Amino acid sequence: MAGRPIREDKLLERYDRIADQLQSLFAPVPDPLARMATAAAVLDAKMSHFYWTGFYRLVDGELIVGPYQGSLACMRLERG
Repeated sequence: MAGRPIREDKLLERYDRIADQLQSLFAPVPDPLARMATAAAVLDAKMSHFYWTGFYRLVDGELIVGPYQGSLACMRLERG
């Protein structure tokens, strides 16, 4: 996929399929961290043009790295 633009309608179809897959995977597990880890893994597998997929969580006023896939991430991001 690298170097070749994808048509908008095909991209929207891909997003819909990913959303359906995530909804199905999330259904039996209410834990937010488990869902974040699953979402990061699915997006990493399905979106090869992303070099990093994941989450930062707001913890005690700081953005702290959460579940992710990809290269080493900053453990804490400064706000502002």
